[in-house]
Amino acid sequence: MVQIKINELLTKCELKIIYQYLPEIDVTKELTEDPLADFEEQVDDIYIQLGFTNETLNKIGKQLETIVDKLAES
Repeated sequence: MVQIKINELLTKCELKIIYQYLPEIDVTKELTEDPLADFEEQVDDIYIQLGFTNETLNKIGKQLETIVDKLAES
């Protein structure tokens, strides 16, 4: 079973962005596949809802893009 901590996957800058949009997330807790998938879904939702302006990637989207990519690879 794969276990990962968000704070080991993301940089300090990326964690700061996560706290901005998901302040209730415990990034030190080890996540298994299902909770990690739930976290990834939350980040994807924010990326889709806030990351685009008129179908163009905006500042928020650019900030979240690398995080979304890292989560997809994990």
